[in-house]
Amino acid sequence: MGITFFEKQNFLLKLLWVFLGIICSAFADIHAILLIFLTTFIYLLFAPKLILFWLRGFLKISPFFISIFLFGIFFNISFISQLVLVGKILLILLFSVYFTATTKVEDFLSDIIFLPQNNFMRNLRIFLISTFRFVPLFLEQYKIASANYENYFQIAKIALQNSFWKIHEVEIYTLQKLENIKIREFQIFPNLVLVFILILYGIIICNFDLF
Repeated sequence: MGITFFEKQNFLLKLLWVFLGIICSAFADIHAILLIFLTTFIYLLFAPKLILFWLRGFLKISPFFISIFLFGIFFNISFISQLVLVGKILLILLFSVYFTATTKVEDFLSDIIFLPQNNFMRNLRIFLISTFRFVPLFLEQYKIASANYENYFQIAKIALQNSFWKIHEVEIYTLQKLENIKIREFQIFPNLVLVFILILYGIIICNFDLF
């Protein structure tokens, strides 16, 4: 299928799935988490790039996991409890990778175009589009600054300054996106598959304790 298949899915359905998945990740018991993780992982195997992105994210935060296990040893926390916590974090990371890698600004705008066209919704759209643009811009400037400085606060300060100097680019980008919104055709098969996954989640939740 590839990432393109997941990009065709409706933004609101994806948001519902990710929200439900994160709630389950945070509160479900170990059996439900394991089933949800396996279901999600197998489902996303249709787009191997998503799994690669997830593995890269895992490697980047692996020191955090090591600190969790060291913390558990120091405070005599059971190994199973530590594994459950790590599993929850990995599952949330998996949902985050799926959502960010398969959601485009254009698709997001197209899928919510039916919502009320009032000042609140327009301001919300402007805020979200600007955020979509500003965050990658800040990360780019942070990477450039980190090559020249070692102090994290100094790096963040310079990255923010350089990002705000380019805020005009963000404004132009935002206005262009708002002016070119078009209704996106609802793709039946990709969304039907996502609804099926949502139903599977419901079955898993009903058969295990959520809290």
